[in-house]
Amino acid sequence: MRVVITSDFHIREVRLADTKVVLNQIADFAVEKRVDWLWCLGDVFQHRNPTVVVQEVINNWIVKLTNNGIMVLIIIGNHDASGSVTAIDYFKTLKVKNVQIEESPYIFNGKYYLGHHALRESKMGPLSYSDDGQDIGVQDLISKYPKVKAFFLGHIHSPQVINKKPPILHVGSIDRIDFGERLENKRFLYLSDRIYSITIKNRPMIQIDLTTENIELPEIPEGAIVKLSITGKKSEIKSLDLKGIIEKIPNPYSLKVAYNPIRESMVRSRIINETASPVQCLKEYGKIKDLSKGVLELGKKIIIKEDR
Repeated sequence: MRVVITSDFHIREVRLADTKVVLNQIADFAVEKRVDWLWCLGDVFQHRNPTVVVQEVINNWIVKLTNNGIMVLIIIGNHDASGSVTAIDYFKTLKVKNVQIEESPYIFNGKYYLGHHALRESKMGPLSYSDDGQDIGVQDLISKYPKVKAFFLGHIHSPQVINKKPPILHVGSIDRIDFGERLENKRFLYLSDRIYSITIKNRPMIQIDLTTENIELPEIPEGAIVKLSITGKKSEIKSLDLKGIIEKIPNPYSLKVAYNPIRESMVRSRIINETASPVQCLKEYGKIKDLSKGVLELGKKIIIKEDR
C-alpha cells in the first residue's frame, strides 16, 4: 500500500493562490507515485464556516485525486468542527465517491493510528505540551494500541518525530501560517516500504532584524513575505529613510514593518538639583547635551528675564 500523508491545510482566502500551489505539489506527487490513499489529518479549513471560494479549492483538489483512482481519507480537526457539525460534513451528505470522513482518532486497517491532537511530548517552539495540561503521552498511546505499526498526528504545525519505534510523528502543516513558523521546512509524508519525508516548496517567509545603527539588508529572494523589525531610539527610528530601505527589497509578496523603540535613558547630574540656581542648572544641562554657546546665552537671558 502506498499513501501520501498530509495535515493542517488551514485553507482560507488569505494567500489562497499559495495554498493552491502547495496542494498541487502534493497531488502531482500522489498521482506520479500512483498511491492508493491520501490521508489528511485534520484542519482542512482555517474557519468552521469556509466561503464558497475556499471550499472550491479543496473540492477541485479532491476531484483531481479521485479522478486518478486515489482514495481520500480526512480526519476531522478542531478548526473543522463546531459542536456536532463540521465544515467537511458535506462530503458525507453528498456521499462523494472515494472520500471518507472520520473522527480523531481513527485506526486504519488495524495498523495505522490517524489522529488530530498533541501529546505530552509534542513541541511547539521550545515548549512541550505537558505545560499545556496535555494528558496523553507516548507510552499511553503505545499501551492502548499495541498492534498499531505507526502513529500519524496532525494539529501541531511543526513537523517532528516524537518516537522512533514504533514511529510516532507529527506531519506538520503544509505551509507557514505566521512568522513564528518562518524557519520551518514544511513537508508531507510518503508511506510505502518505509516512511519518507517529502519537502514542500513554499513561498519564503523572512524576518529581518535591523537596528538604527545597522540597516544593512541581507539577500532577499524575490516575492518573499517579509517582516522588518527595527530596533533603536525613537528619535533615530523617526529619522530613518524607511522608503529607501523598502525599495531595496525585491518585489515582496507582502511587507510588514514593526518598530521596537528603546527608551532613551536620562542622563542625571548631581549638580542639577533643587539647591542649584536656574543658571547653574542650564550650564550643566548644556554640558550634558553639548549645547552651543548661542543657545546657552539665549537660555540665560530668558531665565534672568523671568527672575525679574
